[in-house]
Amino acid sequence: MNSDIHAEKSLLYCVLSDPYQCGATVLDTFRSHNPFTNRVCRMLYHYWAANGKGPFDPMDAFDKLTDRDSKTAWDIEIRDVMGSQPSIANFNKHLDIVREHYTKSKLKVGLQEVLTTIDNTDSGSIADAVTKVLLEATTTEAEREEVTVQQAIQQEMARRQDPSAMMDTGWSTLDSLLGPISPGSVMIVGARPAVGKSVVATNVALHLARSSAGGFLSLEMPIYQQVARSIAACGGINSREIDRQISSGSLDNTAYQHYNYVQGLPIHWYHKSGITINQLESKVRRWKKQHEIRWVAVDYLQLMTTSQRGRSRSEEVTEISQRFKNLCLELGLFGIALCQLNRASADGQSSFPLLSQLRESGSLEQDADYVILLNRDIILTPEQRYDVETKGKPVDCEVIVAKNRHGMTGVRTLKMYLQYCKLSDERIDDVEFNQISKGE
Repeated sequence: MNSDIHAEKSLLYCVLSDPYQCGATVLDTFRSHNPFTNRVCRMLYHYWAANGKGPFDPMDAFDKLTDRDSKTAWDIEIRDVMGSQPSIANFNKHLDIVREHYTKSKLKVGLQEVLTTIDNTDSGSIADAVTKVLLEATTTEAEREEVTVQQAIQQEMARRQDPSAMMDTGWSTLDSLLGPISPGSVMIVGARPAVGKSVVATNVALHLARSSAGGFLSLEMPIYQQVARSIAACGGINSREIDRQISSGSLDNTAYQHYNYVQGLPIHWYHKSGITINQLESKVRRWKKQHEIRWVAVDYLQLMTTSQRGRSRSEEVTEISQRFKNLCLELGLFGIALCQLNRASADGQSSFPLLSQLRESGSLEQDADYVILLNRDIILTPEQRYDVETKGKPVDCEVIVAKNRHGMTGVRTLKMYLQYCKLSDERIDDVEFNQISKGE
């Protein structure tokens, strides 16, 4: 507690000593709120902010006090603040301490309000209320403010001038349709079971991880299977062989080399069946804060649930879709969400997938910036799949850009190497696999 008060006094001294830099930073951080708890610091900051936010003599505020006893007590405390003369070089340190204390105070008030209604509220509503409190307390006032049209355009222009800010899928023929992908965008990848959704997610994650950190939430497949697929995709190794080596308890030199490459990528893996949207939000926020992730992949979205009971599945998926989109917008992430198509898409005369076949909710299409549907003319039988996997022959996979909020729609045909868990623009060979694993 004493360290908090010391930080407040030091921060206020910096504000009054350097109002145009330190003072402006504090105002930008807290906007119209007064972050100080010490009564003298709170009063002086209030008078400074209310009187032009420029050079300020603390005794001007002191002179407004009329009671003699109050003047004596305040005179001692004001002289204590202004007499400390901390180094302005430590301004950021003092600001961090005050901001942390201010955030904790907001959390304490918000959680106490939740506790007053806990006996008469269901657990799902309590979880949502706690999530809201956490969001409100950790969102800065600057983040809440609206921006002008000019500010929005200038921010986007500055972002696009930074090549590392924009993203792509890594497939040049597909990216020619999609265009550059901005942070905050959500891409839905839809297909029937066993067509290749997870292959797409793994390949995009490996491509993005070469330049930025990200998170991969696997709701269906254990992490070791996702990593094994990644090793196969990077090294051009048959995924069945990777699985056999894992079962034997050791990897050969080639597999181990690519294992080390995948292990070194800034991908944060997480697996949990039946995860709720609240849990996903908490996990992604933690990754963003601790690891500065710039993208997140979910395999797959319809396996998530909400904390509220008694609603239809369509209503649940609608909420999940909207909250995932809002999360990506808030944190500036590129979101990749895999989705199942209705099995009705396999009925009838045509197997060509459609937007209307996204399973359980039309909100998936509405919330997404991009919707990509996968189609293979022939769904392989187990015998045919074995031949393809053992002989190394690719199969054609139609990648349908069914929705593109920022560009063109269309169809591109890519080569899918099932044995390598790899999707490619063109036929690939061992040389390209070696370049991939080396990050070239």
